[in-house]
Amino acid sequence: MQVLFTILYVLTILSIMSSVISSPINHYNVLSYGAVGDGNEDDTQAFVEAWNAACHCDEDTPRLVVPEDKTFLVNPINFLGPCKSGNIEVVLSGTIIAPDGSNPWMENNVGRWLAFRDVHGLNITGDGMLDGRGERWWDFCKHHRVKILGFSNCTDVHMRGINTARSGGGHIFIFGCENVDLAFLNIQAPATSPNTDGDDCISMVDRTYNVNITNVDCGPGHGISIGSLGANGEVVDVQNITIRDINFYGTTNGARIKTCRAGRGRVQDVYFYNINVTEVKNPIIIDQHYGEKKSHSTKMRAGVHISDVQFFGFFGTSKSKVAIDLNCSENVPCTNLSLGNIRLGPAESGEVTSTCNNAFGSTYGVVRPKSCLRYQRESN
Repeated sequence: MQVLFTILYVLTILSIMSSVISSPINHYNVLSYGAVGDGNEDDTQAFVEAWNAACHCDEDTPRLVVPEDKTFLVNPINFLGPCKSGNIEVVLSGTIIAPDGSNPWMENNVGRWLAFRDVHGLNITGDGMLDGRGERWWDFCKHHRVKILGFSNCTDVHMRGINTARSGGGHIFIFGCENVDLAFLNIQAPATSPNTDGDDCISMVDRTYNVNITNVDCGPGHGISIGSLGANGEVVDVQNITIRDINFYGTTNGARIKTCRAGRGRVQDVYFYNINVTEVKNPIIIDQHYGEKKSHSTKMRAGVHISDVQFFGFFGTSKSKVAIDLNCSENVPCTNLSLGNIRLGPAESGEVTSTCNNAFGSTYGVVRPKSCLRYQRESN
């Protein structure tokens, strides 16, 4: 009997040890911090506490876990860094939904629903959903549309497999970030939402460097944009952006760069590769007069210099007659643009064309509609 008791005791200890080992202490499940996950209870505080615990963990690769088969109601949150670990993970397997109605947004005067700020070394993975539930308050907040996900002053950000839907004002916003990798994202919006979607599927603004965006499905919406930039006359800098293997469905724009004439600075080394467009209004567009009133067009002498931009491998249909629209500034023209292997046709009947203003560069291979780039800038 004593031997049997000893054996059972040892087995019990081993079982407990195995359980501890199999549940890493650096995993922070929001359920462990009081989240309910029924889609009705406010789980905001649980997310805040789980993030703070993960961010203050000095173990290797702390992990914030949002489990599957749960729906979490979360109000606007700032996930603040810097964190102790240089590699923090967020595993999103469940669904996170935004508050129902406009009050939480207006009361807090926020521009992002879920915002990561000053985080260095962030890895977001999973097949979960971020649902902005924008249709609940589009009609009430036409001038205060909040983006689903924002990254500000972050470095080494990686996000894969995430789904976003029904944003009130754009989906993913990147500002002041470096070394960002977004891949295998599905960005959805109903065609009945305002401005088709609220705004861009992904937008990048000032002080953004070394961004790779690959394998994204976007639509409807405003496409993927750099800008707008320079609205208040500031000096801006965006460099080394690669956008490839993208599917646009029914978007207002496909590949877009938009700057305001009042701004200064540069957008340089931007690459759009292997882009499929289906019934997209503006498949390729550069607009250096964004938001400009005609009465002011001759009074502003500044401009953001756009250079070294490549558009290669565009296929599909344009919903408007102008499939390639390169509207650059007479003060600071676009230089060293490249068009190559482009085959764009009309979504319905007729033909499509290209239009260029102060756009200089080169054409490679087949380009349809015919390129209007000027091969060199004329001397004054």
